Amino acid sequence: EKFAKDHDGVITDTPDGDLRKVKLGNGQVVFAVDAGPSAATPAAADFTAATNDAFHSASVTEFGAVGLENLKRLFPGKTSVQEILADIQGKGDKKRAVAPFLRMMAHPDFATLTGKQSRAAVVAIGRNADIRDFASLYGPKATLAIRSKIKASGNANPAWVVEAYSKADALIQAEPTDAARTALIDQMIAMPAAALRTLLGTGVVPKRRPLPINQETAGVDVDSLQWKSIFARIEKKYPTHPLAQQRARANLEQMLERAEAQRYYTLSHDSMIAIMEKFDTYCTDAGLTVNGDMGPRNNKYGAMIEWYLLPRGAGQKQAWFEKNTDGVPLNKKGVTIPDAWDEVNKVGIQTEVKGSMLNAPGATPTSTASGHLTEAIADATNIPDGSEIHINYFHVPPETVQQAMIYVFGRHDSPVTQVRFDRGPWRPVVRRPPP
Repeated sequence: EKFAKDHDGVITDTPDGDLRKVKLGNGQVVFAVDAGPSAATPAAADFTAATNDAFHSASVTEFGAVGLENLKRLFPGKTSVQEILADIQGKGDKKRAVAPFLRMMAHPDFATLTGKQSRAAVVAIGRNADIRDFASLYGPKATLAIRSKIKASGNANPAWVVEAYSKADALIQAEPTDAARTALIDQMIAMPAAALRTLLGTGVVPKRRPLPINQETAGVDVDSLQWKSIFARIEKKYPTHPLAQQRARANLEQMLERAEAQRYYTLSHDSMIAIMEKFDTYCTDAGLTVNGDMGPRNNKYGAMIEWYLLPRGAGQKQAWFEKNTDGVPLNKKGVTIPDAWDEVNKVGIQTEVKGSMLNAPGATPTSTASGHLTEAIADATNIPDGSEIHINYFHVPPETVQQAMIYVFGRHDSPVTQVRFDRGPWRPVVRRPPP
């Protein structure tokens, strides 16, 4: 009604009653649907953090960079993109993973979708795991068509909306061939709204019990809609790769998405050690060689450890350069990007997560700590004066080795004030006077 009033228009129902036909004052005829309730816009302070987290996620996942580009194309305003990412991510202990949303946005149809898209609809399908994976597998045209025709509104996802997508997925997967599945998707897009509501509103899809996340499964569930939607995209991205490599890449991607969603956070250290051994094996199976792909391989490994050790909402991902953070891009040369940044009693705290093997060939735990001290001293030139740097190691050496490593960080010019191993207690670093 507000839209029609603002445009000197007149509303008439369509024969189906689903959309509203609006004849504008200039004679143009358009169709509209009730926007429905919308969630409150996140605070402006959350925008940059969400955007930086999205860039970090995109740097270690298969589809994040393309997803960001498609998002920018559909919603060209910088603020719009930031607001959508903040809406998707949330904050504090309710933060969601960004990688699955960016995977959805990387679907080829998002690259060619035309016309003005509803931000509320994109946020709604991006917030729910089942609907998001449906969109990633079948594309936005089918997903948005279903949403409109079943009269889902705003950015809410009540149970009956999620159930409609589950029914659609079950019907599509029941078709015997890819061609038949594609034909059914096209039929759903073209089907009158009332007929589609009848099709998807009858019967209940039995809920599949997902595999538990433990050291046996490593968080890989090949029968989940998440894994299937990832694998379908991997097949298209790497069509000439052997099946074993494609499956290994899909395994890595599902593990990374689940790590960002904090699905490993409650596991024991021993379980996570076993899981990371499988992660490393999947890297090899995927063709990420130690020599040629050490950078991407290390980045993925490091992200897994970071998302395991740092609790949800444990500080922002932001860039610092020469004591400044406002407007500093993450890709600026010489920039410092803490694994987490927070302020306690107006004191900045940079937390760095280290997944380093402490007994790697040619290195000792103390020489590894010495290298991390050198990095911390360099970081201190970018972050505000008086800030502290905390080092969090994934691996847990014997107590005598821990003490020796902490002693390394006690050098007179060290900015490191605390060290811990896995999720043990934070241990203070005692700074020694200059020699």
